[in-house]
Amino acid sequence: MSGHKEAVTAVKILDMASSKEIYSDGGHVVISGSTDCCAKFWHVPTGTFQSCFQKNVFNVRISGKELSSIYTFNAITCVGYINNDCLLVTATEGGKLELFDAKSGKNLSSVLAFELPVVSMKV
Repeated sequence: MSGHKEAVTAVKILDMASSKEIYSDGGHVVISGSTDCCAKFWHVPTGTFQSCFQKNVFNVRISGKELSSIYTFNAITCVGYINNDCLLVTATEGGKLELFDAKSGKNLSSVLAFELPVVSMKV
């Protein structure tokens, strides 16, 4: 999944139901976050992950089609997704948490929640 200009720091694989809400042509939607300040949505064909896990191969290069990109103005350290509401949550090196509409890319909320980087979150 080339497309980021800097290191990818977060990856979230959506379940099939959530993936369908964003991209209806089947397969999984994957969200990646990077120090290039972008969160990207990707379409990955059905079966891609299953074949990797069945072969115990975890260092494969997965190819996918970029669906959309959201620029956050801050290096992203974590991404989360709120099912049924189609909401993307990003956390950054600067301690900021942001909430986006995953379909439109519109920023719904932004708060400087911490003084240090956010290194993990569960949504």
